[in-house]
Amino acid sequence: MAKPVGGRGIAHLHESLVGAVFYCQKRDGRMAPFYASEPRDAVGYHHHAFLETSQSGEHPVRHVTIINFMLSWNTLNPFRFAAAGSVTAAFVGIAKADLRSAAQYVARLPYCRNSDPDDPLAVLVEQRGTCSTKHALLRRLAIEQGLPIALVVGIYEMTGRNTPGIEPVLRRHGLNSLLEVHWYLRTDGKRIDVTKEPSEHQVEPIEHFLHEEEIDPRQITHYKIGLHQKFLRDWMAGNAHLRGLSFEQVWSIREECIASLSP
Repeated sequence: MAKPVGGRGIAHLHESLVGAVFYCQKRDGRMAPFYASEPRDAVGYHHHAFLETSQSGEHPVRHVTIINFMLSWNTLNPFRFAAAGSVTAAFVGIAKADLRSAAQYVARLPYCRNSDPDDPLAVLVEQRGTCSTKHALLRRLAIEQGLPIALVVGIYEMTGRNTPGIEPVLRRHGLNSLLEVHWYLRTDGKRIDVTKEPSEHQVEPIEHFLHEEEIDPRQITHYKIGLHQKFLRDWMAGNAHLRGLSFEQVWSIREECIASLSP
Protein backbone atom coordinates (compact mmCIF):
# COMPACT_ATOMS: atom_id res chain seq x y z
CA MET A 1 0.00 0.00 0.00
CA ALA A 2 1.29 3.44 -0.89
CA LYS A 3 2.29 5.79 1.92
CA PRO A 4 3.63 9.35 1.80
CA VAL A 5 7.31 9.64 2.59
CA GLY A 6 8.21 12.17 5.27
CA GLY A 7 11.00 14.65 4.65
CA ARG A 8 14.47 14.01 6.07
CA GLY A 9 15.85 17.46 5.45
CA ILE A 10 15.32 20.72 3.67
CA ALA A 11 17.28 22.68 1.09
CA HIS A 12 17.19 26.23 -0.16
CA LEU A 13 15.40 25.45 -3.39
CA HIS A 14 15.92 27.21 -6.66
CA GLU A 15 14.30 24.63 -8.90
CA SER A 16 10.80 24.33 -10.22
CA LEU A 17 8.46 22.29 -8.08
CA VAL A 18 7.02 18.92 -8.92
CA GLY A 19 4.67 16.67 -7.06
CA ALA A 20 4.61 14.49 -4.04
CA VAL A 21 6.48 11.22 -4.10
CA PHE A 22 4.99 8.07 -2.62
CA TYR A 23 6.56 4.66 -2.32
CA CYS A 24 5.44 1.07 -2.44
CA GLN A 25 7.27 -2.11 -1.62
CA LYS A 26 8.17 -4.33 -4.54
CA ARG A 27 8.03 -8.12 -4.37
CA ASP A 28 11.79 -8.33 -3.95
CA GLY A 29 11.58 -6.13 -0.85
CA ARG A 30 12.90 -2.97 -2.46
CA MET A 31 11.02 0.33 -2.29
CA ALA A 32 9.87 1.79 -5.60
CA PRO A 33 8.93 5.46 -5.81
CA PHE A 34 6.05 6.76 -7.87
CA TYR A 35 4.54 10.20 -8.31
CA ALA A 36 1.01 11.40 -7.61
CA SER A 37 -0.55 13.51 -10.33
CA GLU A 38 -1.38 17.11 -9.42
CA PRO A 39 -0.13 16.50 -5.88
CA ARG A 40 -0.97 19.03 -3.19
CA ASP A 41 -0.74 18.80 0.55
CA ALA A 42 -3.51 19.65 3.00
CA VAL A 43 -2.94 23.38 2.72
CA GLY A 44 -2.73 23.55 -1.06
CA TYR A 45 1.00 23.86 -1.68
CA HIS A 46 3.10 21.74 -4.00
CA HIS A 47 5.90 19.47 -2.86
CA HIS A 48 9.32 19.02 -4.32
CA ALA A 49 10.96 15.61 -4.30
CA PHE A 50 14.58 14.61 -4.43
CA LEU A 51 15.91 11.11 -4.85
CA GLU A 52 19.23 10.26 -3.26
CA THR A 53 20.86 7.05 -4.37
CA SER A 54 23.45 5.22 -2.29
CA GLN A 55 24.99 1.80 -2.62
CA SER A 56 24.20 -0.96 -0.12
CA GLY A 57 25.79 -4.25 -1.08
CA GLU A 58 24.93 -5.17 -4.64
CA HIS A 59 21.55 -3.42 -4.69
CA PRO A 60 21.09 0.37 -4.78
CA VAL A 61 19.04 1.87 -1.97
CA ARG A 62 16.92 4.84 -2.96
CA HIS A 63 15.94 7.37 -0.31
CA VAL A 64 13.05 9.67 -1.12
CA THR A 65 13.06 13.12 0.43
CA ILE A 66 10.00 15.36 0.28
CA ILE A 67 10.71 19.06 0.46
CA ASN A 68 7.84 21.50 0.87
CA PHE A 69 8.82 24.70 -0.87
CA MET A 70 6.39 27.09 0.84
CA LEU A 71 4.27 25.83 3.72
CA SER A 72 1.53 27.44 5.76
CA TRP A 73 0.45 27.88 9.38
CA ASN A 74 -0.48 24.25 10.01
CA THR A 75 3.19 23.26 9.70
CA LEU A 76 4.02 25.19 12.85
CA ASN A 77 4.25 23.52 16.23
CA PRO A 78 1.30 24.41 18.53
CA PHE A 79 3.76 25.77 21.08
CA ARG A 80 1.90 27.18 24.11
CA PHE A 81 2.90 30.71 24.96
CA ALA A 82 4.55 31.67 28.22
CA ALA A 83 3.81 35.08 29.71
CA ALA A 84 6.02 37.56 27.88
CA GLY A 85 5.68 40.92 26.12
CA SER A 86 3.01 43.00 24.43
CA VAL A 87 2.73 40.88 21.28
CA THR A 88 2.17 37.69 23.27
CA ALA A 89 -0.39 39.48 25.45
CA ALA A 90 -2.26 40.72 22.38
CA PHE A 91 -2.62 37.18 20.98
CA VAL A 92 -3.58 35.69 24.32
CA GLY A 93 -6.16 38.48 24.63
CA ILE A 94 -7.93 37.16 21.52
CA ALA A 95 -7.72 33.55 22.72
CA LYS A 96 -4.79 32.60 20.48
CA ALA A 97 -2.48 31.10 23.06
CA ASP A 98 -0.28 28.91 20.87
CA LEU A 99 1.91 29.49 17.83
CA ARG A 100 -0.16 27.54 15.32
CA SER A 101 -3.48 29.18 16.17
CA ALA A 102 -1.83 32.62 16.20
CA ALA A 103 -0.39 32.05 12.70
CA GLN A 104 -3.73 30.72 11.44
CA TYR A 105 -5.48 33.83 12.78
CA VAL A 106 -3.00 36.10 10.99
CA ALA A 107 -3.34 34.18 7.70
CA ARG A 108 -7.12 34.66 7.75
CA LEU A 109 -6.93 38.44 8.08
CA PRO A 110 -7.48 40.37 4.81
CA TYR A 111 -4.52 41.33 2.66
CA CYS A 112 -4.30 45.12 2.84
CA ARG A 113 -1.65 47.69 3.68
CA ASN A 114 -1.47 49.02 7.21
CA SER A 115 -1.66 52.72 8.05
CA ASP A 116 1.55 52.45 10.13
CA PRO A 117 3.56 49.34 9.20
CA ASP A 118 6.14 50.17 11.87
CA ASP A 119 3.54 49.69 14.61
CA PRO A 120 4.29 46.20 16.04
CA LEU A 121 0.58 45.54 16.63
CA ALA A 122 -0.85 47.19 13.50
CA VAL A 123 -2.04 43.89 12.02
CA LEU A 124 -4.08 43.00 15.08
CA VAL A 125 -5.36 46.54 15.70
CA GLU A 126 -6.41 47.16 12.10
CA GLN A 127 -7.39 43.54 11.36
CA ARG A 128 -5.46 43.46 8.12
CA GLY A 129 -1.90 43.22 6.85
CA THR A 130 0.53 42.43 4.06
CA CYS A 131 3.24 39.80 3.76
CA SER A 132 5.68 42.16 5.49
CA THR A 133 3.57 43.26 8.44
CA LYS A 134 1.99 39.85 9.05
CA HIS A 135 5.30 38.00 9.16
CA ALA A 136 7.02 40.78 11.12
CA LEU A 137 4.29 40.41 13.75
CA LEU A 138 4.92 36.68 14.04
CA ARG A 139 8.68 37.22 14.15
CA ARG A 140 8.18 39.62 17.08
CA LEU A 141 6.04 36.99 18.75
CA ALA A 142 8.80 34.41 18.20
CA ILE A 143 11.39 36.76 19.74
CA GLU A 144 9.27 37.19 22.86
CA GLN A 145 8.85 33.42 23.14
CA GLY A 146 12.48 32.60 22.36
CA LEU A 147 11.55 30.54 19.30
CA PRO A 148 14.05 29.99 16.44
CA ILE A 149 11.87 31.53 13.73
CA ALA A 150 13.49 34.00 11.32
CA LEU A 151 11.91 36.73 9.21
CA VAL A 152 13.10 36.45 5.61
CA VAL A 153 12.75 38.73 2.60
CA GLY A 154 13.03 37.14 -0.83
CA ILE A 155 13.18 38.79 -4.24
CA TYR A 156 11.51 37.05 -7.18
CA GLU A 157 9.91 37.63 -10.58
CA MET A 158 6.21 38.23 -9.99
CA THR A 159 3.84 36.94 -12.67
CA GLY A 160 0.11 36.44 -12.98
CA ARG A 161 0.68 32.72 -12.42
CA ASN A 162 2.54 32.89 -9.12
CA THR A 163 0.75 36.04 -7.88
CA PRO A 164 -2.91 35.77 -8.98
CA GLY A 165 -4.66 39.10 -9.43
CA ILE A 166 -1.87 41.12 -11.04
CA GLU A 167 -2.11 39.74 -14.58
CA PRO A 168 -4.54 42.45 -15.86
CA VAL A 169 -2.13 45.14 -14.66
CA LEU A 170 0.89 43.51 -16.30
CA ARG A 171 -1.03 42.93 -19.52
CA ARG A 172 -2.20 46.54 -19.63
CA HIS A 173 1.42 47.67 -19.58
CA GLY A 174 2.68 44.99 -21.97
CA LEU A 175 4.69 43.12 -19.31
CA ASN A 176 4.98 39.44 -18.45
CA SER A 177 6.62 39.87 -15.06
CA LEU A 178 7.94 42.37 -12.57
CA LEU A 179 10.49 42.12 -9.79
CA GLU A 180 8.87 41.92 -6.35
CA VAL A 181 9.77 41.21 -2.73
CA HIS A 182 8.03 38.61 -0.61
CA TRP A 183 8.23 38.09 3.13
CA TYR A 184 7.92 34.81 4.98
CA LEU A 185 9.25 32.95 7.99
CA ARG A 186 11.94 30.30 8.15
CA THR A 187 12.18 27.68 10.86
CA ASP A 188 13.91 24.30 10.84
CA GLY A 189 14.89 25.00 7.24
CA LYS A 190 11.26 25.36 6.14
CA ARG A 191 9.69 28.41 4.53
CA ILE A 192 6.37 29.35 6.15
CA ASP A 193 3.99 31.77 4.39
CA VAL A 194 0.93 33.10 6.22
CA THR A 195 0.20 36.07 3.96
CA LYS A 196 -3.17 34.52 3.15
CA GLU A 197 -5.03 31.33 3.77
CA PRO A 198 -3.92 28.72 1.22
CA SER A 199 -6.02 28.84 -1.91
CA GLU A 200 -8.29 26.03 -3.03
CA HIS A 201 -7.21 26.88 -6.56
CA GLN A 202 -3.90 25.73 -7.95
CA VAL A 203 -1.36 28.53 -7.87
CA GLU A 204 2.03 28.26 -9.51
CA PRO A 205 4.66 28.37 -6.76
CA ILE A 206 7.50 30.86 -6.71
CA GLU A 207 10.14 28.79 -8.45
CA HIS A 208 13.22 30.89 -7.84
CA PHE A 209 14.36 33.61 -5.47
CA LEU A 210 17.02 35.93 -6.86
CA HIS A 211 17.96 36.94 -3.33
CA GLU A 212 17.03 35.85 0.21
CA GLU A 213 18.01 37.58 3.42
CA GLU A 214 17.10 37.31 7.08
CA ILE A 215 15.88 40.63 8.35
CA ASP A 216 14.77 42.42 11.51
CA PRO A 217 11.08 43.40 11.87
CA ARG A 218 12.17 47.04 12.18
CA GLN A 219 13.54 46.88 8.63
CA ILE A 220 10.26 46.18 6.82
CA THR A 221 9.82 49.78 5.63
CA HIS A 222 12.82 51.93 4.69
CA TYR A 223 15.40 49.14 4.39
CA LYS A 224 13.03 46.96 2.41
CA ILE A 225 12.23 49.73 -0.05
CA GLY A 226 15.92 50.47 -0.61
CA LEU A 227 16.73 46.80 -1.13
CA HIS A 228 13.84 46.31 -3.53
CA GLN A 229 14.65 49.39 -5.59
CA LYS A 230 18.33 48.44 -5.86
CA PHE A 231 17.49 45.00 -7.25
CA LEU A 232 14.77 46.44 -9.48
CA ARG A 233 17.19 48.90 -11.11
CA ASP A 234 19.66 46.10 -11.79
CA TRP A 235 16.89 43.86 -13.12
CA MET A 236 15.61 46.61 -15.42
CA ALA A 237 19.09 47.09 -16.88
CA GLY A 238 19.12 43.46 -17.98
CA ASN A 239 15.62 43.43 -19.52
CA ALA A 240 15.33 44.85 -23.01
CA HIS A 241 11.51 45.06 -22.88
CA LEU A 242 11.78 47.60 -20.05
CA ARG A 243 14.27 49.96 -21.68
CA GLY A 244 11.55 52.31 -22.87
CA LEU A 245 10.30 52.79 -19.30
CA SER A 246 11.77 54.93 -16.56
CA PHE A 247 12.34 53.57 -13.08
CA GLU A 248 9.49 55.76 -11.81
CA GLN A 249 7.11 54.27 -14.39
CA VAL A 250 8.06 50.70 -13.49
CA TRP A 251 7.70 51.44 -9.79
CA SER A 252 4.27 52.91 -10.45
CA ILE A 253 3.25 49.72 -12.29
CA ARG A 254 4.47 47.74 -9.31
CA GLU A 255 2.25 49.84 -7.03
CA GLU A 256 -0.72 49.11 -9.29
CA CYS A 257 0.02 45.39 -8.99
CA ILE A 258 0.11 45.50 -5.20
CA ALA A 259 -3.11 47.52 -5.07
CA SER A 260 -4.81 44.87 -7.22
CA LEU A 261 -4.16 42.26 -4.51
CA SER A 262 -6.26 44.03 -1.89
CA PRO A 263 -9.96 43.14 -1.59
